[in-house]
Amino acid sequence: MNLSDEFFLDLKEWSKRKLNIIEKYIGGFSNILGSRNNEIYYVDGFAGKGIYDKGEKGSPVLAAEISESLRIGGKPFTLFCINVEKDPDNYSNLCLATKRFGKYVLNYEGSFDENIDKILFQVKSKPTVFFIDDFGVKGTDWDAVEKVIVRKDSTDVWIRFDHKTVRRLCGFYESDAKDALGKLNTLQNLFGITDLDYLWTRLGCGDTAEQRIENAVNLYIEQLENTFTKFGKDGFAAAYPINSIDGQRKYHLVFACSHLKAATLASNIVNGIEETFQREKEEYQENQTGQMNLFSAEVTEKQIFAEKVHKLKALIMSLPKNKPLSRENLHYELLVQYKHLFGKIGRRHLTQSLKELLAELPPKISCIGTPGKDDSVISILE
Repeated sequence: MNLSDEFFLDLKEWSKRKLNIIEKYIGGFSNILGSRNNEIYYVDGFAGKGIYDKGEKGSPVLAAEISESLRIGGKPFTLFCINVEKDPDNYSNLCLATKRFGKYVLNYEGSFDENIDKILFQVKSKPTVFFIDDFGVKGTDWDAVEKVIVRKDSTDVWIRFDHKTVRRLCGFYESDAKDALGKLNTLQNLFGITDLDYLWTRLGCGDTAEQRIENAVNLYIEQLENTFTKFGKDGFAAAYPINSIDGQRKYHLVFACSHLKAATLASNIVNGIEETFQREKEEYQENQTGQMNLFSAEVTEKQIFAEKVHKLKALIMSLPKNKPLSRENLHYELLVQYKHLFGKIGRRHLTQSLKELLAELPPKISCIGTPGKDDSVISILE
């Protein structure tokens, strides 16, 4: 049984969380971009079977159902779904699983790299969200990723970044193993960096495994943002660690976009999923130990919320003074300056922080409009 076959036996709890993020993002992306486009696209670069062996819906079916619900709801735009799958058996199952959606779903057989030019021709200038969910790193060559993120049109990308495979490949630097050069070439293709010494300098440093993982994720994010800039676009990229409920870090879900509204939407969605996960993890730990927390879940959540607001207020005050920003622009600036906030704060944290800063004597900010509205204008006072 290969890795792909094993993966589709059943939907793991951490994979379900990832799919919840993608599902919610497709819906939000569609409603925002659909307001001024008659067609929008979702591209699944590693679609799999469509339905897991135990009946759970995979990303291709979830996306197609969103498209269907939008049509039934009378939306003035259409969401089209394009799926790519390399494995012949998985591809056959994918076609069966999506057949009922008709012309709104298009399936391509082969690898994502092989089909990327055909896909870009198909979507043309329409807004598109890509989901690149590879098993490992081999199928996610930088050339294909670069073609996606340099599109002139609205393009948002979710990428599964496998830090474990990256760390394993790093072990072949200066190795005498027969396949060392091939392994290192895979690493070069993933990051789009040909200079192996530079790559090792960035990936090999760090006193702990955790630091080296962080280095790998940060380098990938840096490469994405630099590519946006190289092609004259303002780019944003950030990562959300996908952990199992027992604390194992499985991989990172990297998000990249060139528009502030996409960045804040993604962060808000991830925050909602993260907070639900933290509650589930607490329940899991209680069940494992047989002991209840000293505090109720409600009190604990209030404490966590208050602490996040306290820290967020300090970060807001570190931004440039007397520079009017819409609330959404302010949120985006926070995400750009402090990448660790991605998925860790949501709308309610920002709203409460602004309210408290406004209520201080003297006020730390000025606000034209309501702190909870994205079009309100915030100025941080000296």
